[in-house]
Amino acid sequence: MRAITNPIVNAQIKGVRFKRKNARSKYYGVTWSKKEQKWKARFIYSDSMGNRNNKFLGLFQEERDAAIAYDKMAIHFNLPTNILKKHEPSNQKADGTTN
Repeated sequence: MRAITNPIVNAQIKGVRFKRKNARSKYYGVTWSKKEQKWKARFIYSDSMGNRNNKFLGLFQEERDAAIAYDKMAIHFNLPTNILKKHEPSNQKADGTTN
């Protein structure tokens, strides 16, 4: 397997986030689609072999909705989020009492 030597790509694979100069969204993983005239959410991640993968999350009327879609995937991969906060483990039991 050939190693990726581009420092920006290596940083993105490791979870460091870069924002492009011409990005139109204030949220990471969200871009404006001229063709569809909607906000597009996309998640980039690396698999267990170190390969970069793109996951199209959908088109949204609102920029914030696209950011939330990105955040749901980021939480799944334990990465930083835009809007949503990661859920902390609850100490509440099923019957409503606490420990």
